[in-house]
Amino acid sequence: MVHLYRSRDMKIQLFSVLFVLILVNFAHCQDHFSGLSATPKIGYFNWHEDNGGWAGGIDINYLRNNWNYSIGYMNLPEWGLFSTTPIEYYHEIRAVAGQYADVGIFRFDYQLGGSLFSGLKRTTVNTNRKSIYDDYYNSEKFAVFGLAMKGGISFVLLPVMSLGLDFHLNINSKTLIYSPMISLEIGKLKNEPKEP
Repeated sequence: MVHLYRSRDMKIQLFSVLFVLILVNFAHCQDHFSGLSATPKIGYFNWHEDNGGWAGGIDINYLRNNWNYSIGYMNLPEWGLFSTTPIEYYHEIRAVAGQYADVGIFRFDYQLGGSLFSGLKRTTVNTNRKSIYDDYYNSEKFAVFGLAMKGGISFVLLPVMSLGLDFHLNINSKTLIYSPMISLEIGKLKNEPKEP
């Protein structure tokens, strides 16, 4: 019991030190701020599988020295028309970080991080109930941690706006989610061109 207490106490101290270091680094970064943006996006997920559907979400991004730190949310409901009952749906809340590179007016980026992935998933056939088109399934609600990844290319139209194509991937213990999405990023993306 003593070892567990000490272990927990050490974890709290470690996280406290890390938190202070992050705050100090963030305060230092304020002098060299590069950009802050919001990215609404829409697309679809698992397009060639029976449980595919629409995908929509938003990211809040902090950009600094070719690094992109983001928190985001995605809603992923299964196609509703003629679907097996009940309809599956998923939610993803993620924190990711990665780098980007500008090549002319194009921006290439990748990010990797963690996510809280939750939703409703069908399990076994319920022989006591029938749906209109298909068997009725029992279901379970779940929440698991997942590995979140994103890659993308965007066309930077203005220093404050870009239009892009993102590819999202979430690997977790319940299901694999892959999703191409169209995104519109709005915010400070580049420094304004300097006057000659």
